[in-house]
Amino acid sequence: MLKLFKESKKEGTRFPTESTWSLLTGEDNGQPLVVRRNDSASDLLGSSTYRTRIGIAMPFKRPTAHGMPEKDESEELYRIEDAICQRMGADELALLVLTITGGNVKELVFYTRDPKKAQLAIDAVRRQVTSHLVQNYVEDDPEWDLYREFA
Repeated sequence: MLKLFKESKKEGTRFPTESTWSLLTGEDNGQPLVVRRNDSASDLLGSSTYRTRIGIAMPFKRPTAHGMPEKDESEELYRIEDAICQRMGADELALLVLTITGGNVKELVFYTRDPKKAQLAIDAVRRQVTSHLVQNYVEDDPEWDLYREFA
């Protein structure tokens, strides 16, 4: 896939306008774990602008015995993910770098340049979502430690 970039207004970093993804699988405590990693995010790795990590967790309502979502719930989680990404991607506010699915939860991991605006975007989506609990945390992570665990 062709990778396109837009020069960021922030310190000359290159914010990817399209992303190339890898699919990783493994186990956590004997249960399957599926990770989608945004390989294009490495272009922002170490950027002093995108130094804050935001994790958004959505616990499953009807997990399988293996801690994964059923097909219909998975489709609903993708719709929520799309809504969050649309808000977070506006004006290069944040970039989705990982999705981690397993252990009865789906987590979306972003790095943002403005944690306060990102929290407002998450809150706006949270108010619209009635099917799932949408939880989040904000943490300073200038070295992108979580992303590097899967790189």
